Amino acid sequence: MFRFLKSLFAPSIQPIVIYENRDDNENDIRKYFLQEIEKSPFLKKESHNQVLKHLLREINILKTENKLTVEEKKALGINSRLSITKELVNVLNEDGLKIEYPKSIITDMWNRASNTKLSYDSYIRAKKSGVTKFKLISSGGGMGDCDWCTQKQKLDFLSDTDISFFLHNKCDCEPYSYSYLEPEINFND
Repeated sequence: MFRFLKSLFAPSIQPIVIYENRDDNENDIRKYFLQEIEKSPFLKKESHNQVLKHLLREINILKTENKLTVEEKKALGINSRLSITKELVNVLNEDGLKIEYPKSIITDMWNRASNTKLSYDSYIRAKKSGVTKFKLISSGGGMGDCDWCTQKQKLDFLSDTDISFFLHNKCDCEPYSYSYLEPEINFND
C-alpha cells in the first residue's frame, strides 16, 4: 500500500526529448546545458560528462540511496541535516562543497539553461511571425536582476540583433534571468 501511495506522489522523471531533425533556428537543450557546465566554477572538469547525463535525465546524481553519513558530511564541512549523495560529492570541487546548499548548483544550472533556451525559442517564434522589435522587460523587483538587465530594462531590440549573445554573455542574473523579451506588436500596419 505504501508503494502505491508513494508512486502517486513521487515526482516522475521523464527524459527530455531531443529532436534529431530540427531546423537551424531551433536549439538543442544539450548546447545550453554544456554552456552552463563549462561556466560553472564548482564542478570538477572530469565530471562534466556525468553532470550532462544528469541534466539530460539519463541518470540522477541528486537522489540515490548512496547518501553520505553524518560523519562524512561533518568531515567535508557540509550541513549534517542536508541529504547529499556521494555521486553529487564526486562531481563537485572544493568550492562546490563549501556552498550552503550544494544541490542548488545542479538545479540552478538546469533552470538557467532551460530558461535561456525557452527565451531564445520564443524570440525565434516571434521573429518568424513578423515581429521586428522587442523590449527587454526585467522583473524590476531586484530579485536577482543583474546590472545589465536593470540598465537595459525597456530598451528596444531590433529583430536582427543577435539576442542569444546577450542572453548568454551579458546577463549574470542569479540564479537565472527573470527578464524576458516582450514582442512589440504594431496593429496599425
